[in-house]
Amino acid sequence: MRRFSTPSRGVIVATPSMKEELRQRGIEHTRMWPRSVDLDLFRPRGKDFLDHLPRPISLFVGHVAMEKNIEAFLKADIPDT
Repeated sequence: MRRFSTPSRGVIVATPSMKEELRQRGIEHTRMWPRSVDLDLFRPRGKDFLDHLPRPISLFVGHVAMEKNIEAFLKADIPDT
């Protein structure tokens, strides 16, 4: 793990416990990146910001990764927004 991470400027960790585990393994250059949404940056524009859209509304929430098969979600033949 140290050989892989040493050349990097920082190793991103999501939790203090992971930061501590890496520290115990000799990896000190960690950066915290919590797994939550920054509500100061991403917030609805009032309660009615989706009211103008036809129902039902389909929404994908998650990280973009091959195994999530987002393309299939987008191609789903369902009457939605």
